[in-house]
Amino acid sequence: MEKIAIEVKSFISNSPTHELNAAIGPFIAYRLALEELEPDRKDYRALIGLNG
Repeated sequence: MEKIAIEVKSFISNSPTHELNAAIGPFIAYRLALEELEPDRKDYRALIGLNG
């Protein structure tokens, strides 16, 4: 059985660049923790609204 982790993040404020920068830190921390704790789990991210 394949294990996956999915997170969907919406960037709907007036500053998608600010929201993207605010999301990068937690994304990196989550990915590092997931690699350490559950290396067989695939990590998928969906980014919505980056086109402004």
